[in-house]
Amino acid sequence: MGAVILIVIGLAVVAMASANFKNQTGVDAPTRSALKGMRRRARKAGVSEEQYFNGWVERKRRRK
Repeated sequence: MGAVILIVIGLAVVAMASANFKNQTGVDAPTRSALKGMRRRARKAGVSEEQYFNGWVERKRRRK
C-alpha cells in the first residue's frame, strides 16, 4: 500500500515538472532519451549542453 502511494506521488511530481516546463518554454519537455541524445550531440559539436539545449528549445518553438 505504501509503495502505491509513493508511485502516485512520484508521478504527480513528474507531471507538475513537465507542466511547469511547458508553461515556461512553450514546448513539451524532452524525454530522457532525447536528453541523452542532446548531450551526445553537444559533445560532438563541441558546445556546452546548455547552449545545445537552448537551441533545441528554439527549434521546437519555431516548429509550432
